Amino acid sequence: MKSLNFFRFVFVFVAFSLFFTSCGDDTNIIDTDQDPKLDLLVSDSTVASDVTLKVGAAFTVELTGTKTDNDLKTITIQEAGVNIPITSNRLSDNINSNPILLLGNDVTNFTLRFAISAHSDVSTKTYSFILEDTKGKKTTKFFAVTTTPLTNADVLMGVLLNQSGPVNTGGLDLDEGIGTGSMNTLAELRDEGNESITSPVWLQQISGVNNTEVKYIKKGANGISETFTFDAIKYKEEISGLWTSGTSFTKTSKDGLRSVSDKVVKGDIFIAKKGDNYYLINVADVKIVAADNSDNYVLDIKK
Repeated sequence: MKSLNFFRFVFVFVAFSLFFTSCGDDTNIIDTDQDPKLDLLVSDSTVASDVTLKVGAAFTVELTGTKTDNDLKTITIQEAGVNIPITSNRLSDNINSNPILLLGNDVTNFTLRFAISAHSDVSTKTYSFILEDTKGKKTTKFFAVTTTPLTNADVLMGVLLNQSGPVNTGGLDLDEGIGTGSMNTLAELRDEGNESITSPVWLQQISGVNNTEVKYIKKGANGISETFTFDAIKYKEEISGLWTSGTSFTKTSKDGLRSVSDKVVKGDIFIAKKGDNYYLINVADVKIVAADNSDNYVLDIKK
């Protein structure tokens, strides 16, 4: 009899337990919200898959995102699993925080284009782009960037003579640092000669020749640092990277056919471009020789 009462007790206890469990809060709700949609756009100017670049080289990324069930909230840019700091100056100017807070219409869909400077050591690292919505749902796209060493610049010295001086002078081959005639096919740089055939006054101006364009590199202008020095440039990639920051010549040759420099003085720095070749030129000295028009510029060249 006691055993029967015991089983009745157990039955009642289990029944009540099931009843209260079924009436309590449901803590096992299945989350059916979808992750937001994120894509890396592919073009000639953007990176969307594994790539090999020089150390510190800039590359451009274009992202497009679309909400699903919830509004979009942030985009996070990571290198090797760590957020790239804004203070590193490795993200383009249109990025002022990381994570990037999405506002306005961007919470529904967006297209975001920005540049990143690759890491400064020779290695392979993963760059990740994480889109998160207001409910914490995330989608990640990523690719690997492998960096290779920068290429040391070649350093040489050349002397560019007054075009009005001895025959076959007035030009300079920047690849070899060898003087040539002003119209020689090997020349990239030429002197503009004297004021006239009869005037002994040296114009002290230079220009490019054989499809060579020449610009100034001016401290504090076009993004060039106030502390810029010729000596600090060590790599070919640094030289080519300076081209867009050069200051174009504003004067015209006496025959009106080409752009020429102002009067060249010691300490001037120029950058020249011929095809895919770039040359950084420092005016180490300017020598005026009134007696025989053998005036010349002593030039340090990096290429």
